[in-house]
Amino acid sequence: MLRNSLPTTNNLIQRNIIPPNVQLCAGGCGKIADIDHLFLSCDFFGHLWHGIFNWLGFITVPPEHVSNHFLQFENLGGFHKNIRLVFNLIWLACVWVVWSEINARVFRQQEDSLQTLLDKIKLQSYWWLKAKRINFASTYHMWWLNPLACLGIIL
Repeated sequence: MLRNSLPTTNNLIQRNIIPPNVQLCAGGCGKIADIDHLFLSCDFFGHLWHGIFNWLGFITVPPEHVSNHFLQFENLGGFHKNIRLVFNLIWLACVWVVWSEINARVFRQQEDSLQTLLDKIKLQSYWWLKAKRINFASTYHMWWLNPLACLGIIL
């Protein structure tokens, strides 16, 4: 993703795999689907990040490019390395859920709401965090309500 090599419609058109007239976003916004658009600026999927920042308790203006967005997200709040790794995990959960949703829309004609996707991100990040940190003692309910408190961060 950070190298812009995912099979987005824009990349598939550039590789002559699909015709140029099939380049609209799976989010339904009617715009060209390149990597930055799909994950950050799409009228549908872009709003997901606002929900994530809200959940984490941060107010920010996200960058327009995926690589810059990753770096900004990783360094939210300027916390130490262990917390930055958790932010990486949350960012990756967001990307995974968005990519899975794009594929569900394209290949199965199934759509989830923004709230459902946000809930999936919270759950996915919780599962990954529990798998990565065996001693992570917070419940999913606590994680869902206040992830920073689960990490020992009081803002």
